[in-house]
Amino acid sequence: MCSSHRRVGLMAGLVAALLAREVGAQWVETPLARQHKIAGQLAPTPVTLPRAEAAHPQTLVLRVRCYADHDWRLGGIRWQDRARAQLEALNRIIEPGLGIRLESERFERWERQSNPGKLNDVLTELEGLDKGDDVDWVFGFVTPMAIATNSIHEIGMARYLGRHLVIRGMSSMELMEQFNKELDLLDRSEREVLYSDRKAHKEVVVLLHEWAHTNGVLHSSDPSRIMNPTYSRDSSTFSPQDMVLLRAGLAARASAAGGRAVDWSALASALATSSSNEWFTRERDELMRILKAQASQRAGMVRDQGVLGRPPGGTWSKPDADAYNRALALFNQNKDEEIWKAIAPRTSDPKVRAELLSLTCRLVGVPALASEGPRLCQRALAEAPPDNPVPFLDAAEGALLHKDRALALTHARAALAHAAQGNQPEGNYAWLAKLMLRLDSPTWAQEALAKARASAEIDRLRAEVIRARRIWGLADAGNPSSLPAESENLYVAAWRDTMVDFDQGRFKQARAKIAAATKERGDVPGLLTLACELAFLQRQLGPASKACNAAIAASPEQPRAHYLLAHIKLSQGARKAALQPMKRAVELDPRERPPWLELAELQRSLGQAKDAAQTLAAADQAAPSK
Repeated sequence: MCSSHRRVGLMAGLVAALLAREVGAQWVETPLARQHKIAGQLAPTPVTLPRAEAAHPQTLVLRVRCYADHDWRLGGIRWQDRARAQLEALNRIIEPGLGIRLESERFERWERQSNPGKLNDVLTELEGLDKGDDVDWVFGFVTPMAIATNSIHEIGMARYLGRHLVIRGMSSMELMEQFNKELDLLDRSEREVLYSDRKAHKEVVVLLHEWAHTNGVLHSSDPSRIMNPTYSRDSSTFSPQDMVLLRAGLAARASAAGGRAVDWSALASALATSSSNEWFTRERDELMRILKAQASQRAGMVRDQGVLGRPPGGTWSKPDADAYNRALALFNQNKDEEIWKAIAPRTSDPKVRAELLSLTCRLVGVPALASEGPRLCQRALAEAPPDNPVPFLDAAEGALLHKDRALALTHARAALAHAAQGNQPEGNYAWLAKLMLRLDSPTWAQEALAKARASAEIDRLRAEVIRARRIWGLADAGNPSSLPAESENLYVAAWRDTMVDFDQGRFKQARAKIAAATKERGDVPGLLTLACELAFLQRQLGPASKACNAAIAASPEQPRAHYLLAHIKLSQGARKAALQPMKRAVELDPRERPPWLELAELQRSLGQAKDAAQTLAAADQAAPSK
């Protein structure tokens, strides 16, 4: 996707040319006025998008998880605020024109391993670190270039139709020094504003450029376009043809709800019927090849029966079985309208299978089902046999698509009750457990798996439940400090909100949430860990240590409590004492890579070079970075 790179000088040539042109002018200006004029000519062109033809009825929120490496974080203590500011700058552009808003799911420190000079390697590392299956994008903010460049793909990188992108820091002392030298008559504040405007403009243009690539937008030969491979202060907009691709790509990505793979067929159609003399033929052909390969892959996919339930068999009539199999194939292509056409002729039959009817619960956005869909969904639930959880699972999935988590949990609990009435295929137990985990209800996930026979998938899900309980600080069922199963999802929601408050420095709000949750739900071990983290973030090491030790006493298998305790010891200068809790954090959650790296660094600092090498080797096996 990268074009040939072209080095561009800093500002000396441009400023000198502008000054020379002014010397030959027919009128006389003061040196100060001349520099003011030059500063205006050096200011960036505002970035705008063509307005949508019709107003968006509602802004669609898509989620981003952000990682920042060590060098990028050095730019300021609240590095999360800097990353958040870049997302907001992007939102100010895309929200009015596209009806899309990006919101940060969370911010993570990234202890990067790859060569910072090879941005493609950095992108590959990010893809290996976090697949991003539960968010729409994963952004990585990484080390600035040592040498200034305007080649966009030396300061940003993404893959066509990918979920990941990496962006370098844009700070440039050379540019600031050039302004100080060539515009020395201006107030320092004026030079700083010009530099800040140029930096912010470059940040948003590069971010837009790479983000657009993930949605299928090609490079442009026009120097004023955001998609030109070379950054310019004149980079300001997309072409109309670019916008066609961007809207098609975003629509495809936004429709991939409920964890489905993205169906790029609409983008392929838009690309096949669009042309622009700004596009590069080779790149257009390459994107068409990628889209065709994706379509072939999707056509060959077989949907896990744990997603749609048991396949047709037994007392299924041939018309029902044929319709179900047809719908099953279409689910792999996200073609809800076609699924409805396959199901519709069977809905009038009073003996139609409930599993076929319940597929209507999940057909979001089909106009013909706006009023009929809920009735058919309820009919499927009413006609479901006592031992068949599948219609209720479909109804729960449909509720999630409508972002109604409370209703989804109601249907999931009904599915659990129906599953208990008879033996189920493994896929149904797995589907129910996955659903309960998505709904933050690990105890009910455990119940779903209780009757399932051991298998690789069932064992993996049982391990996922254990990990979830550890991360959220939920004591095992039956423990005096355990929560009732029906309260777990409310507790986890409060836990997540508190973690967001930590990320954003809202310590007063976090304290209030912890106090309210403690009053309502007692001494849940995870609340003690949150109290420890709050005290630690506020540099109250004594209270932090007391809270973490209490959390570990209440539930010893909380990796975050041990991890925080290790950092408390380090803050107190007790490196040797930090070793054991850091090891314990790694043992309890080996999938988290940062504690491994911090353990290795701690071992090196204590002169345990051999142990550090073994730790890094073990980390690559347990939590690989690539």
